[in-house]
Amino acid sequence: MSMLVKDGDKCIGYHVVDKIEKDNFDSYFTNGSYMENPHLDFKDNYAEDIKNGPFNSHKANTIATLLDAPFAQTLRFLPKDVNCLLYFEVVGIDKNYQNAPKKGVVIFGDDNFGDLDFGDFF
Repeated sequence: MSMLVKDGDKCIGYHVVDKIEKDNFDSYFTNGSYMENPHLDFKDNYAEDIKNGPFNSHKANTIATLLDAPFAQTLRFLPKDVNCLLYFEVVGIDKNYQNAPKKGVVIFGDDNFGDLDFGDFF
């Protein structure tokens, strides 16, 4: 599920959301499942994880490793009967539009609801 926000021909915002079904939880959340008294586990040292990260940049691998450590343990904190999650992967807003909503902005989505004109809501 994704969305683009446009002002005329200019893309001024976007977001990408993953809908994660229960059958796919294990591929996203690789470290633990439901716990009665959940807690986060952290390693003493993440140097090898950072060194072997997926990116060519040490800084990018550091950020990815630090974000993945708690993310991988998400299921520990959810009730057993959760069947689906929406995960916001990325959100971006043009800096000229932040904190300054503009009338007539059109939002495009990929959920077969077509182009929505929110007019006065912005």
